[in-house]
Amino acid sequence: MLTALRNKSAGIILKVIMGLIVLSFTLWGVEDVFRRGATNTLATVGDTDIHAQTFRDRFQRELQAAGSQFGRALTTPEARDLGLDRRVLADMMAEATLQEQARRMKLGMSDQAVADAIMKDQNFRGPNGAFDPNRFAQILRANNLNEPLYIALQKNLLLRRQLLDGVVGSIKAPDALVSAVFRHQNEKRTANYIVLPRSDGAGIAAPDEATLKNFYEERKGTFQAPERRSFALIAADPTALAAKETVTDEDVAKTYEEQKDKFGAPEQRTVERIPFPTPADAAAASAKIKSGVSFEDIAKEQKVSDADLSLGKVTKRGILDKAVADAAFSLAQGQVSDPVDGQFSTVILRVTAIEPESVKSLAEVKEALRADIAKQRAEDKIFSLHDQIEDDRAAGSTLAEIAPKYGLELKTFDGVDRQGRVGKDTVDVPGGPLTLSEVYQSDVGVENNPVQMVGGGYIWFDVTKVDPARERTYDEAKDDVLTRWRIEEARKQLDAKIDTALKDLRAGSLKLADLAARENAKVQTADKIDRRGGDLGASVGSQIFATAQGGFGSAPDTEDGRVVFEVTGIEVPAFDPQSLEAQNLAGRVAETVENDLASQYVLQLQNDLGSSINNQVLATALGISTDQQ
Repeated sequence: MLTALRNKSAGIILKVIMGLIVLSFTLWGVEDVFRRGATNTLATVGDTDIHAQTFRDRFQRELQAAGSQFGRALTTPEARDLGLDRRVLADMMAEATLQEQARRMKLGMSDQAVADAIMKDQNFRGPNGAFDPNRFAQILRANNLNEPLYIALQKNLLLRRQLLDGVVGSIKAPDALVSAVFRHQNEKRTANYIVLPRSDGAGIAAPDEATLKNFYEERKGTFQAPERRSFALIAADPTALAAKETVTDEDVAKTYEEQKDKFGAPEQRTVERIPFPTPADAAAASAKIKSGVSFEDIAKEQKVSDADLSLGKVTKRGILDKAVADAAFSLAQGQVSDPVDGQFSTVILRVTAIEPESVKSLAEVKEALRADIAKQRAEDKIFSLHDQIEDDRAAGSTLAEIAPKYGLELKTFDGVDRQGRVGKDTVDVPGGPLTLSEVYQSDVGVENNPVQMVGGGYIWFDVTKVDPARERTYDEAKDDVLTRWRIEEARKQLDAKIDTALKDLRAGSLKLADLAARENAKVQTADKIDRRGGDLGASVGSQIFATAQGGFGSAPDTEDGRVVFEVTGIEVPAFDPQSLEAQNLAGRVAETVENDLASQYVLQLQNDLGSSINNQVLATALGISTDQQ
């Protein structure tokens, strides 16, 4: 389903605030995202063009977002395997399609409607729940937007939403469909099963030479020697640079005092405060307290409520007024202060509770703090170093000349494949898969942009040699051919054994327990699993749900063996269309139906308006050659 159409395009509006679309408009302007007559056009819908640079920026943001979900940076090939490039392009073409249709239909949106939408946006509301102009301006500044640009962007988005609302708005999911989805999601099954492990076939005798050669010829493409590349690089890594930093004991002690709160819990006090209109009023009240009038009575005289009386439990740093903070943290517990001339008024203070600080000593944190200081200094130097090296590269200096100039190590790698291996050994390439991805998108003699490392730092590289992928000869691949032949023979033998066993199980001449005993396996039970299969995995789960109660079946196991099972129980909870669960499900099903209709509508529009994709420009935008597409 096109992500751009989810929630009838409301998702697009939210993405604007979250930065997934905003930056396209920020960097290139509203008219530049879907520009007519743009150079280097990647895709076209009707008279609307999608610029390659806009696609590249959007793809990179989605790539970074996906990397955050995976817990590591994804390479472009990995993202393409996940279909990220196709999804981003589909999203952008869907947006362009709706924009073009809205233009042709001459749909309009009043300034008042746009203003109302902005005023109602939750992202722009302040603590009181009302529209906050300061927050609105702050968010726009954070995204490098000005007000006219954002309003124009918002108007375009509202037009697209208006168009979709007229097509798919207010759809109700049929009860029969909701009931079927409910059953699909909530049905549970129980099955007894055994696992028959797959062998590597090491004990299977080798075939004759002719059989092995024929096996090689039929699968020659799988026995290729991969493409290998040689390259040189230098890395400006904050961790490595930090090791060269000299941090004195004086530096550590100074930082410790400045950041003491980080190394434990600072002293906290529960402080009460009575403010007075004038210093004279405060002095008179102080005299009363000293003569025996209670602090509480003075607070009542000044009409200070209990809620306003207490500052709560605070640290010294938590009191913004320095004079008040100094006075409050000089009192003993239960003591009342003399009048304190604060920044905003004269006050009398009382401390009702004291929690002493519990801070680690300098000796306990000294070395860790020293390392932190060194790392921070290194990170501060990285950006300056980046600019200096880029200037040197622009002036024609080689990596071999640049490395000693800045105390960096020039590392060379010979014959490395896409997985970072030389032969069967994995080499430690700085930047890992991200660097290798960039190396494999480059070529000999190409000037490359630096690779930004995860966690900070940069890598500069030059490709020095490319050894293309090639077919290995039979003699080169013979050992691998024999290994592959044995694995396939073992699989065939296991499949044949299971096919025979299933026939006997279904005929009633064999029981699952007898098969387990014969194969030295254990009968286990998968109790009330859903379609995901529980510990058995989705492949086994789907086969169990495709088998009738009392029936037998088999499926690949997650550990690369085979599972033979018998379905012993099926449970389907009753469906109550009036229940909260059913109503929530009906809403989700309706949303899915809306998305399907919206998708079909956009595809039909694209056919009617005419659309095209320039695969050469797309490949260039992704940094790949056309033969990799």
